[in-house]
Amino acid sequence: MLSLSKNRITKIPPGSFSNLPQLYILYLSRNKISNIQRDSFSYLPQLLELDLSSNRITNIQCGSFLNLPVLFTLNLTFNQITSIHPRSFFNLTRLSWLFLSSNQITVLQSGTFANLPSLEILHLDDNQISIIQGGIFSNLPKLKTLLLNDNKITVLSEYNELMLIATVNLENNPWQCDCRMVPFRQKMVGKAVEDQIICKEPSRFAGRKLEAINADNLICEEPQILGFEVLGGNGTLLEGETLFVKCDVLGIPTPDITVTLPSGKNASVESDGRVAVRANGTVIIQDITAAADSGLYVCLAVSPIGSTSAKLSIHVQGPSTTSAEESLNCSLNLNQGVEAPCLNRFEPHKMLN
Repeated sequence: MLSLSKNRITKIPPGSFSNLPQLYILYLSRNKISNIQRDSFSYLPQLLELDLSSNRITNIQCGSFLNLPVLFTLNLTFNQITSIHPRSFFNLTRLSWLFLSSNQITVLQSGTFANLPSLEILHLDDNQISIIQGGIFSNLPKLKTLLLNDNKITVLSEYNELMLIATVNLENNPWQCDCRMVPFRQKMVGKAVEDQIICKEPSRFAGRKLEAINADNLICEEPQILGFEVLGGNGTLLEGETLFVKCDVLGIPTPDITVTLPSGKNASVESDGRVAVRANGTVIIQDITAAADSGLYVCLAVSPIGSTSAKLSIHVQGPSTTSAEESLNCSLNLNQGVEAPCLNRFEPHKMLN
């Protein structure tokens, strides 16, 4: 066994452990490793356990764990992994425990867990997973425990492969209980996951368990834009002000909103300098100008069921200017003591005598 935990290791060059062919346990947790290079762990034919937890690893590349023929446990928890190449774990035929909890993984691509015939325990909890592509777990014949709790999963359409796994945790995900969940609802009766799905949307089902909702009530509705208008003010917009525009949208599932600005740039639910879009469809633009912000705005509402759009024309008034031809008042004093008005177009105001 070799423990290199709690150091300041930042990288592992290929062949770093080539002189340790009998090594069977390697601990590298709590370091500052950000990348796993191809062949970093080659020449370790007897390695059974590899711990890379609590590092700064951001992605897993193809070939990261080549030539580890008997690896049994791989721990990658508490890193910053956002993506995993589909063949990252390819040919780890003895791998039984794979821990990927507490990372930033967003999507599980088909082939991510290909050729892992011995895998029994797979932890993917506490990530940002929102999409699970079809068949992702179908080639894991020995999988007994799968943790997917505390992610961003909204819908499950691939239900058959999950039903074959003895222990599955799907709790604490923002489930959208609509027509897309009907197949899962019909198949989950009597299964271990039956009471784990608690709906977040639509609002009428929020907080309710999916098992308590009749499949006939799981419906979808096409997006509708109820209104697209400027909020507040009297309709007169001046340069330097903050513009609030609201696109009021309905639909099941909740549509994604994108607003196209006069510049042609698309603003979605994120902040970008002086432009921000809230989840409720409110666009906020700070320090507006006539040149940049006058023109046509388009609100686009999109969901898996359909899309719709609305347009709004906005005029921003520029600063008022004074022309050199604009007249200024002056007075002409005559000898008789009579004062008469006159126009002085180009000079500052003065008395003539």
